[in-house]
Amino acid sequence: MRLVRKLTAPLSVIFLIAIAGLALTHLQAGSEPPPAILDPAFDLWGTDPDSGQRRPLVWEIEYVQGKKDQILLDQASMRGRKALVISVFQDGSDEKWTYVKLTQTLEGARLKPLFNDEVGVWIYLESICAPCRILSGHQPSLFAIETNDGMHTIDFTFSNQTAETQQFLSHRTVFLDTPRGEWVFHRMTVADEYRTAGWNAPDRISLSIVLGAPGSASGWNLAYVHGFTVASSSTALGAQQEHRERVFHSPILETGEKNISLYHVDTTSAVLGNPVEGRASDLSVVVRV
Repeated sequence: MRLVRKLTAPLSVIFLIAIAGLALTHLQAGSEPPPAILDPAFDLWGTDPDSGQRRPLVWEIEYVQGKKDQILLDQASMRGRKALVISVFQDGSDEKWTYVKLTQTLEGARLKPLFNDEVGVWIYLESICAPCRILSGHQPSLFAIETNDGMHTIDFTFSNQTAETQQFLSHRTVFLDTPRGEWVFHRMTVADEYRTAGWNAPDRISLSIVLGAPGSASGWNLAYVHGFTVASSSTALGAQQEHRERVFHSPILETGEKNISLYHVDTTSAVLGNPVEGRASDLSVVVRV
């Protein structure tokens, strides 16, 4: 029997107030648009009260797993960079996939940068024993950034095998050459893919990080996401360097509580992708899912 579960953790009251205040500031200033991706460097964390496991606070989480499969989300340092670590354990008892998906929904002013600019992401694929998996008939795991507007889906798939872009009806797959065992920065231009596919720009879209493992990929499958950038193509290289210095080297929030703990943080900076510093508050917040 496979477990299908969708966790939608509502933001804390203080976080909602901070976002509302930020939106009001943008309206009053009339210059800087709201951020497309909230918490792009995964600085805000809490604990799922049901499973007791840590999870990013502002990302909706959906997963499918078998009885003995496991899915873990955490933070770790990999080769000098702090990152979101996504771990999927496939017990290999059948051929069904186990996967987890972290999603944000973009619309209105937050959607515009996705179609006007480039989305950049730092990712790291774990090294594997290639000869071993070839001999065992191992099917590789799926690691991708997915966009879905309800009618059309694009998978920007990270693969160490070169392949041409594929499209079948309303599903388009773009393969991004990704060597294993090293950090790689990829740029994704959603507008170009929509234009090439002949699709109209939507009013709303979901942006997801997906890691899945088929039954043949038994054992642990790991992937790391260092963070996102959103910048115009002309400034992508500069944004890449600036984002690495301002966001990815920011201190990581930690909690000593068993339940979700509220943090005293500069939430506005966190939303904008700036470095944040925080400590566990005396107030504990239970997130209902």
